[in-house]
Amino acid sequence: MKKYYLYLTLFGVLLMGIVISSIFSTTNGVVLKDLEQKIENLERENKELTFKLNESGSLSKIVIRVADEGFIKPGNIIYLTKVDSLAKVE
Repeated sequence: MKKYYLYLTLFGVLLMGIVISSIFSTTNGVVLKDLEQKIENLERENKELTFKLNESGSLSKIVIRVADEGFIKPGNIIYLTKVDSLAKVE
């Protein structure tokens, strides 16, 4: 009879261990899934920001922004050269 209670107690302890390890595994699975979802969201946001950065730096966008700001293409360019000083002391 004592063996029966010993086996029953051992079985109960093992069953509790299995239940507890299952709970921890499930909890870790939920945490892992949440982290994977956050990684996917960050990767998607990174792609969107990279696209916006590349788009805003494209030559066609720069030309449009320059025109909106009122810049114009120069017509007649005059280059100045270095001249000697106007007042010399001799």
